[in-house]
Amino acid sequence: MAASDVSLVQDTFGRILGEEVQRFTFSNSDGFSFQVINFGAIITSILVPDARGVGTDVVLGFDTAEGRVANRIKNGKFSIGNQQFNTTKNRGNNTLHGGADGFNFRTWQYHLDGKKVTFSYLSKDGEEGFPGDVLASVTYELAPGNQLSITMKATSTKQTPINIVLTGKHIGDIVPVDNTPFDLRNSTILGEGIKAVSKFDDKGGYDHNFCINSSSDDDLAFVARVEHPTSGIAMEVHADQPGVQFYTGNGLSNATVGKGSTPYSKHGAFCLETQNYPDAVNHVCDHIANYSFFVNLHS
Repeated sequence: MAASDVSLVQDTFGRILGEEVQRFTFSNSDGFSFQVINFGAIITSILVPDARGVGTDVVLGFDTAEGRVANRIKNGKFSIGNQQFNTTKNRGNNTLHGGADGFNFRTWQYHLDGKKVTFSYLSKDGEEGFPGDVLASVTYELAPGNQLSITMKATSTKQTPINIVLTGKHIGDIVPVDNTPFDLRNSTILGEGIKAVSKFDDKGGYDHNFCINSSSDDDLAFVARVEHPTSGIAMEVHADQPGVQFYTGNGLSNATVGKGSTPYSKHGAFCLETQNYPDAVNHVCDHIANYSFFVNLHS
């Protein structure tokens, strides 16, 4: 697929918190497409053709902007040098996804560059308790081979923790996965894995950070492959981050109604959030487990 095969269309998604939200639709001649919006710089849709060529939207969400309305820092505090910073606690005693009004609840500026769109957001010094003016950017591109390419960058005027994930939550030690339900290095049927891990702790499914160690000289390491044999749809994740939060929709319930008036039931979706380790700002890791995994969405 050449760059000329990619189409990028901009339109208005609606209004959120009184502000007009712009939507950007990438598509190619293979029938693959995805949509992103400048509210939170998030992905709202990924349309993937199945084995019969029928497009399937594999992203949960809402049909309208109005229906819509990263990781955890333990105890809502961290230190840089001798100075302690207290951040907004929005999940129990912890700071999750940047606080009560994190980057995902902000309207980002946008810039079109050919067949790419870059979102940028300036977080002022002290926002949600974090030091420094932080300029964050996220660039989306539809690359050859139906690759959804995401590049995230950030600069700050002061030392500050930055761990951008767009959509993680276990804080603890790095431990081996051998002979546990967390060993997904060989193809595993996800439903069976969820049942096994639910007996292991009280999360009701996977909601854990897995450590990734690149075994090649490539900038992007292989993280995971997920397959759905019935439809023929598969996804591979490659990233340059040391961890991935694997979350299996444990908090979803039929009370949440999404696209097409579809109720989103428990374990009705999963997330692979490539990132630094949860609460990494308060910990120094001296080793990384060599890990990548394979999941089979058997139905």
